[in-house]
This record gives sequence, structure tokens and C-alpha cells, in this order.
Amino acid sequence: MACLRCCDARALEADAFDTWFADLDTAIVGRACAGRVDRWRGLIDIAATRRSGLPWWLRGTGEVSTCAIGLLAPHEVRYLAAQLPSLWSMLEQLGAPLLPAAERGDWLAFITAAASDGRWLVGVEPGS
Repeated sequence: MACLRCCDARALEADAFDTWFADLDTAIVGRACAGRVDRWRGLIDIAATRRSGLPWWLRGTGEVSTCAIGLLAPHEVRYLAAQLPSLWSMLEQLGAPLLPAAERGDWLAFITAAASDGRWLVGVEPGS
């Protein structure tokens, strides 16, 4: 509960994420950007590959719902923030689905702020 009380109230909601994360999860991504994409996908954790590392209050949410839940530690958020502009570019070159330009800017600002504050990022995507 102490952790939850310390959470930053900032949140970002994106309409395009339901299809975007699912499409990105099935897209063929080259080895050059695989690490960046894995960190990005870890924010929502589509395939539940990182779920074993979630705290009980997130793991339980994912187990009793159709939500995809993800958690990035501060060092992962910093890595992602530094890689995000080149990640967008690589995905665009690969023809992978992208978020609308306005949402990309919002996410870049959001993740950059979280990285500079040393925050954890929690992602929750309701199942469709």
C-alpha cells in the first residue's frame, strides 16, 4: 500500500494501443531492435513472458482478468526513453504498425518524464 500511495498520478491513455501492441507482438522484428521492442512490449507484457517478476498486486490483477499487465523498472524506463526515437524510426522502416504521430509525441514526453524522475512504469491493457 505504501508503494501505491507513492505512485505518480500522471497517466496516459491511448486508443490505438489495443491493436498496436497486439500487432507489434506478432510483427517480425530484426535482431537490431529486438531489445528495444522487448522493453517496449514489457510495458504491457502481451505474452505474459515477464509476468513472473510482477509484484503480487499486479500479478493478481492479470490472473483474475483478461488484462495484459506490465511493469518497467526505472533502469528499463531510462533505457527505453533513450531508445524510443530510434525505435519509432526502426519500426517505421520495418513497416510495423505505428501509433498516430500525436500519440507518439505524448508517449515520448511521458516516458522521458518518467525516466528523468526515476519512476517505474505500469501498463495495463484491457483484453478485447
